[in-house]
Amino acid sequence: MMAQRIKKAVEAGMTTLDKAAIIQALEQEPRYMTPMGEAYFRCIDHQIVRDIGAGRIVKVPEYDFPVEEELVRLSGEEALSGIGQNCKCDVCK
Repeated sequence: MMAQRIKKAVEAGMTTLDKAAIIQALEQEPRYMTPMGEAYFRCIDHQIVRDIGAGRIVKVPEYDFPVEEELVRLSGEEALSGIGQNCKCDVCK
């Protein structure tokens, strides 16, 4: 996500890796598709919000290496539910 937005910011004329310019570029894209599913940056603190899973590592016959067996998946909003979320923008609602 960072690389995509920095590239677009440079293409739009950004000449330095200025923190404010990178944040502005990140906020221009409301949602990102990642290997873990859809994600976004919360406007109030720029925390990434995405689904997370918890599991255990198991051996399965299909692979020569151990894999994760997912036991539970939480939405990004559920995972951050104990943190005060006061953002009122269209992305974080």
